[in-house]
Amino acid sequence: MGGGLSSCGAWTANRRQPDTFSAMVEESSLTGFLTAIGWVGQDGADPLEGVDAAAVFAWIDNYCSAHPLDQIVIGAEQFSRAHPHR
Repeated sequence: MGGGLSSCGAWTANRRQPDTFSAMVEESSLTGFLTAIGWVGQDGADPLEGVDAAAVFAWIDNYCSAHPLDQIVIGAEQFSRAHPHR
């Protein structure tokens, strides 16, 4: 449930208006999802280690630009695989 189930196309559109409720819900859902992965990550994996929210959002911006039909959560999963910090 939540903003992570929106499409990457919606993410991209909402990022053009960052102060909207929809944009804030999507950003909060994304960072919450990635925080949870770090909290329960196997072997101490934490995809947010060493990155800030702006870096995560930029990475997802690029992912969503290339995959507009994917759900945001798919991009978040890809981010966590690309950043498995321990």
